[in-house]
Amino acid sequence: EAYAWLQDDLREYFSEKARFSFRESFQPPLALVSDSNRLLSSEPVKLFDALHIAKNYRAHYFETDKEWQQKTLLTAPEGAKDALVFCDLIELREPDERLHIGLKLIVQDYKKIDWEERFVYRSSQDRPSALYGLEVIALNSSRALDETVKNMFRERYIPILIAPEGSRTAAEMWRLQRQGQIFPTELHVTFGDLRTGKYLAVLGTLALQVWAEILPYYRKWDQRKAQANDDDPMII
Repeated sequence: EAYAWLQDDLREYFSEKARFSFRESFQPPLALVSDSNRLLSSEPVKLFDALHIAKNYRAHYFETDKEWQQKTLLTAPEGAKDALVFCDLIELREPDERLHIGLKLIVQDYKKIDWEERFVYRSSQDRPSALYGLEVIALNSSRALDETVKNMFRERYIPILIAPEGSRTAAEMWRLQRQGQIFPTELHVTFGDLRTGKYLAVLGTLALQVWAEILPYYRKWDQRKAQANDDDPMII
């Protein structure tokens, strides 16, 4: 019970922290990037979306920001403390070599319908939660990701907005993507009852912005649909 309370408290803390961590705009999870060949921008150092970097660039990753500074001989900019990974860009991936980045999560303590109520629909809550234990995966490649990329979220609580695949909420996410506002990530979840679920996820402080954009009745409609389709036997 104490462990469960601590988990809930930490999720609440990191979700609340995300509300106050943005500066000019809402931010995705960040990478501290050195870019001597100006592959990403005209600046030699940049804070940028960590998943975008993993998808589109070959890079050498460092364990810590201190190692990054020692090896690149560069100074980290203001805000670098928010970075989850630290890398030096090598080259831009060819279009047919770009990775389709996704997320994987194993939740042994939940049935699918219970987990969705707590982390997807959030029918009694006023904002998204945070997840612990996320693993970054390449959905279109058998090549292993760099361990630093693979585990960038694994030991962190990541604010997240989740929508079931094919739901009205997911459709609204795609609408916002077409407007260039967000970039949803595919999330695969395995539950304690061995069922699986496929979702779209928006990470970081951006999740809070999208939560505000998507009308609550879409989420409630999706929840009713999921409950109607749930085939768990009733025990009386």
